[in-house]
Amino acid sequence: MLNKKQLTIMKEIIKLLYFLIFYMALLGCTNISFSEGKETLRLPLLSCQIELLLPQNEFRVQKYNYEEGVFYILSDRRGENITVFEGGLMQFLPEDTLHASQIVRNKKRTVFMGGTDSVCWRKDSVGNVRLYYNRVEASRKKLFDMILKSAKIKEISRNGSK
Repeated sequence: MLNKKQLTIMKEIIKLLYFLIFYMALLGCTNISFSEGKETLRLPLLSCQIELLLPQNEFRVQKYNYEEGVFYILSDRRGENITVFEGGLMQFLPEDTLHASQIVRNKKRTVFMGGTDSVCWRKDSVGNVRLYYNRVEASRKKLFDMILKSAKIKEISRNGSK
């Protein structure tokens, strides 16, 4: 038979185990959406090609050309989107008027982030290329950050080869 002190310790251990199991399950759920099926999307721009690692079959890609540039909009069923952009007038997108609550700079990339408690946005500036996400639910921010972080820029030489 267990005394009161031993019973209390066992109850605390059981609570801790339940908490750990719940936390591990929660972490597993957040990673499933990105790790189960991945696909590499290659987007040719003016001076380079962008490669993004995306969850498989989640985004619809639309390409828009205009006189001074090109941009792609990758949208999902929830209305969240990623924009990849290179060209003139690139500072006139609506996202460029948003106030950034955080700015991170490294040698090649500057990242501007902001949002509210319910939706987030982010803009990455890498040379002449801009990558944005907008209207992303706070619960899915980690996934969209991973997508933008996966972006690889491959320069294209003048004769068309990489």
